[in-house]
Amino acid sequence: MILFQKEYELTLLPEIARTVLEFLEPPVILLLSGDMGTGKTSFTREFARCLHIQETVQSPTFNLHHQYEGWYKDKKVILHHLDLYRLTSMDFIGDIDFMEWETHPFFALVEWPQRAAVHWEMLGVSLYEVALEFCPGMEESREFPDITTSDFRTITLRKIK
Repeated sequence: MILFQKEYELTLLPEIARTVLEFLEPPVILLLSGDMGTGKTSFTREFARCLHIQETVQSPTFNLHHQYEGWYKDKKVILHHLDLYRLTSMDFIGDIDFMEWETHPFFALVEWPQRAAVHWEMLGVSLYEVALEFCPGMEESREFPDITTSDFRTITLRKIK
């Protein structure tokens, strides 16, 4: 079920992250989908700012998992940020104690979730997909840098479970 869909310019990403957050109540897993460069990590940074996280949210491409403490509706929450792009072994996923996550309200944002053979819907929490896409025509502008580019994207929030 699509809850939210919007075409936006990258400068409006903070507003988009706040809007998406309005649909959510922890514990939540957000599966971030989109091609390289569509803004998955940028979206996560803005989402973290909405949770009053002061630390700089780093891309966890090499560590695969980062954890941050924030606040949501006057409650302490944990933000888990996973980037599974470089995942080559299921051993790493086995190292994550998903049951421990449930000791605090949390939001988990997972980039490249399809790289892991995890049945996210079986974890017993609300599950959403955040699809980030280039607006039509952007693919050509990335291949041919001489063409005027646009910072426009489309974001779609879908409830999976």
